[in-house]
Amino acid sequence: MRRWLEAEATGKRMYGLIVAVVLVSLMCSLFAAMILQSLGVELPPVVDESKLLGTPFIPLVAHYIILAVLLEEIIFRFIPLSVAVRMKCSFTKLMAIAIASSVIFGFLHGILPALKRGDAMEFMNGVPFIFIQGVSGFLLSIAFLKCGGYAGKFEKALLASTAIHGLENSIILLLFSSTRLA
Repeated sequence: MRRWLEAEATGKRMYGLIVAVVLVSLMCSLFAAMILQSLGVELPPVVDESKLLGTPFIPLVAHYIILAVLLEEIIFRFIPLSVAVRMKCSFTKLMAIAIASSVIFGFLHGILPALKRGDAMEFMNGVPFIFIQGVSGFLLSIAFLKCGGYAGKFEKALLASTAIHGLENSIILLLFSSTRLA
């Protein structure tokens, strides 16, 4: 896998990778959610309808698809992976950092809504999300590295992972929201 990551994705290959990661990530997330639900794990709604009602389209896009995505990509991909590459960490350590960052990314996606509701006792809500958004986070890390991060082209890599994450959030918002976006 290291050799594959070393060959930076450019041009049509980069766009193909972006589309592939979006599709694989969405499929893995849906599959993980189906397995967890079949095991009796209750998952909250994918899209919090109460936050969408009455929200104009532009602020909705600005928050869910641009600001939140960019902030998450900086925190969970750009900072840990660019530091690891700059420190010339071994491939094994780089992958361990990508996995750890992805686990935290997934866990926080489950715990933050509970904390916002003031339900600090729902700490375990984050665990199932390790398997849902955590897998997506790992695929975003791989895309970050493949699209230039491994070669030290961090801004290009950030742009690619942010585009993927934004596309994923857009698709999820459109597919799982019964609220009409107007």
